Amino acid sequence: MRLFPFILTAALSGITARLTIHHATPPTLYASEDPSPSNAIADELIQAVLNNLEDGVFLLTTDHYIVDMNDTAVTISDLPPEEIIGEHISQILSHKIDLIIRDIKAGKTDSEIQIGCPGQQKVYTVNLKPLPENLPHPARQMLVLRDITARKSTLAQLQRQRDLFVDMVSVARVTAQDAGLHEVLRNAMEIATGITQAQCGSLLVLDEDFRIKESILHQRQATTAQRDQIITQVLDKGIAGWVVEHCQPVLIHDTQQDERWMTLPEQPYVSRSVLSVPIFSSTRIAGVLTLEHPEPHHFTAEHAGLMQAAADQIALVMSNAQAYEIQRRQARQQDILVQFLRSTRDNLNLNDVTRTAVQTIQQLTGWTAVTLLMLEDDGNQLTVQSSAGDLPTLTSAPSATATDIYSQAFQAEKTIITTPLDQTKSLLPSQTPFQSSIATPLLYRGHKFGVLAALADQPDSFREHDVWLIEALAEATALTIANARLFQKVMDERSRLQSLMEANRDGIVMVGMDRRLLVINDKAVEYLNLTQPSANWVNLPMRRALTELQQVEPAAYVAFMSEIRRIGAGNNDVNEHEFSTSNGIIQWMSVPVMADNISIGRLIILRDITAERQLEKMREDLIQTTVHDLRNPLGAAFSAVEFLRDLVGTPEESDVNHLLEMAQHSTGKALNLVNTLLDINRLEIGQMPVNYTLLRLPDLIKETLANQQALAHGRNITLKSNLPDDLPFAWADAELVERVLQNLVDNALKFTPSQGEIVVSLRHNPETEKLLVSVSDTGSGIAHHLRQRLFEKFSTGYQLHGEPERGSGLGLAFCQMALEAHGERIWLDESVGTGTRFTFSLTAVTSDVSNI
Repeated sequence: MRLFPFILTAALSGITARLTIHHATPPTLYASEDPSPSNAIADELIQAVLNNLEDGVFLLTTDHYIVDMNDTAVTISDLPPEEIIGEHISQILSHKIDLIIRDIKAGKTDSEIQIGCPGQQKVYTVNLKPLPENLPHPARQMLVLRDITARKSTLAQLQRQRDLFVDMVSVARVTAQDAGLHEVLRNAMEIATGITQAQCGSLLVLDEDFRIKESILHQRQATTAQRDQIITQVLDKGIAGWVVEHCQPVLIHDTQQDERWMTLPEQPYVSRSVLSVPIFSSTRIAGVLTLEHPEPHHFTAEHAGLMQAAADQIALVMSNAQAYEIQRRQARQQDILVQFLRSTRDNLNLNDVTRTAVQTIQQLTGWTAVTLLMLEDDGNQLTVQSSAGDLPTLTSAPSATATDIYSQAFQAEKTIITTPLDQTKSLLPSQTPFQSSIATPLLYRGHKFGVLAALADQPDSFREHDVWLIEALAEATALTIANARLFQKVMDERSRLQSLMEANRDGIVMVGMDRRLLVINDKAVEYLNLTQPSANWVNLPMRRALTELQQVEPAAYVAFMSEIRRIGAGNNDVNEHEFSTSNGIIQWMSVPVMADNISIGRLIILRDITAERQLEKMREDLIQTTVHDLRNPLGAAFSAVEFLRDLVGTPEESDVNHLLEMAQHSTGKALNLVNTLLDINRLEIGQMPVNYTLLRLPDLIKETLANQQALAHGRNITLKSNLPDDLPFAWADAELVERVLQNLVDNALKFTPSQGEIVVSLRHNPETEKLLVSVSDTGSGIAHHLRQRLFEKFSTGYQLHGEPERGSGLGLAFCQMALEAHGERIWLDESVGTGTRFTFSLTAVTSDVSNI
């Protein structure tokens, strides 16, 4: 039915060819020229639709003369149909209709008109719709009136209520933006009394125990004592107490007729009508709003409903105000904490830190007095370290096991609020004005440093919200004290370290993670030929020292840059090397400095080994001379013994032959040792010739193992080989490679226990075109601290069982030098779980042998 204007327009457009207006026989709107049954049915259908519409419909000419209308339109006009048709629409409805129609044509969509006598007027919306031009009748417009009187009345009533609520909510919210809880409640009370025209009233805020937290009295002239008495009485025996007890609102039309009303003694005002409503927060009563008026029956049920709704809004405003108070207090506490941290962050002297801490806390918080007690070294007594404010000297020193307020907080490791304050508990003189206190322990990472305490001259000065603040301040203070003590400890250690460093013959340089020189002693400056004294280099960037080194000691610069690149590549292991300077030879060692498994820097130790190298050179010269001189006599002795064995010709079982065999074996070992030393010397100075040839390594390995098989069998050790087929030839000196293999297998036999196993394996790496030979055993392995010097001359390994070292320490040195003469290398494979495995490389020949 509400869509009639659109339906009617569509209907008219569809049957206009068959319809004509009939003026003589109302209430029929249309009469068809064709009296056929189908046209009559259409006329009746349209007539039924129009007359059942709730909206009034007028059909108008272009000049706004009425052509016809439906029954609702006749009712709106309050005239018979014959007096309506043919009249101008403004004569029937209102002279304002022309203006409204003009506004509608101009595009206005919300036009309204009032029709009827004053006091009985109704409000209608006006809608004007054009009709098709080809209609066979003069109607060209359709005016639709819709009655919205009831809706307007409802909206007006809702608007009045909304205005009341909007006023209350807007004022309450505005005041809550920058005001505290008391100011919010006062404004809420003003709004409530203004809405209801109450003459006086009260607003009480209650805690969980129904004790009054805040109160507002409106238009009551009373002293503070009278005010407190009124509040107590109305909550205890008055109407507010009844509301709290019954958890429901109360409306008293006449207080003289209601026994629930209590007239206060000497009450200076008259209250005849009373309205009191509870203020709920979640499931409990958070307050009571009471309004009073001197005339009976002033407050109505509408007032009661409105004030209950207002009470709900007040509860929300109270909640918001309380949240605002909490946020503002927390913001202030955070600000206090920030300012405190700023005031103490740059001070690392313990006495200055504690003095600054208590003074800053007292100034920022406004607490009457603040004191800080520290635990003595014996751990049994607390001593006042610093105080601020008007605080007298304690009558006695608290102990860690006493019952005073400081010791209790220290023992319990929690904050304790004391009110009223017992002077015997506070250890203060009896005449001091302090009536409440708060004390909290100074804790940091499980360590108790002491107690931070504050005192006030009023009872109940410290609340729960002060606990967070003093605990945060205590934590920050404890951290500052810990830092001050750590700093002092570091300074003491640094002083001792500096003394040790200056007394040390080695140069010491420590570089931080930020690549600054944290420590450098005079010896380091001397060894590196730096121009500035050691004190001037501390905390300077390392690049400053490197820049100078590049000019004065290029070799040292190259060594340091190589180490920086190594560490930058992720290799953080210990490293050592040596370089020559204008003053001599410097050996350096780079060691990571760790703290809790975190790298905090790098320690570089410099040692002048010029004298050691000179002694080594002298020793080498002596050894070479001695060995060279021993070679001929040993060779002659070996030949003589061999000649004697042939000359004597005694059976092999005879003692003489056995002695000659021992003499020949020992002389042969001595001669081999001498030859090895001479060969090493020739390898070191590059005078050992390398006779390259195509070498079939599997054959050489089998021969070497066959030579050692008797010795291995005697020691109950198994010799094995892992030699794949179709391996390429090696390009190497057969004699040198054989001696390398012999040395490695001989070493394995020395350090492999009975029932052990030695395996020689061979494999080809096609990517590098290298043949890799590995000799592994099941012995006790090589101690980690010996691996760095494993290939040095005269360096030997130890077994884990503590047996003495074996061998001359020349075998591995010879192996390395012989392979380096080939341009190859040998290494200890540290990935082996047990035993030892040495691996060396040789060049593989994969091309046609005829081309070599």
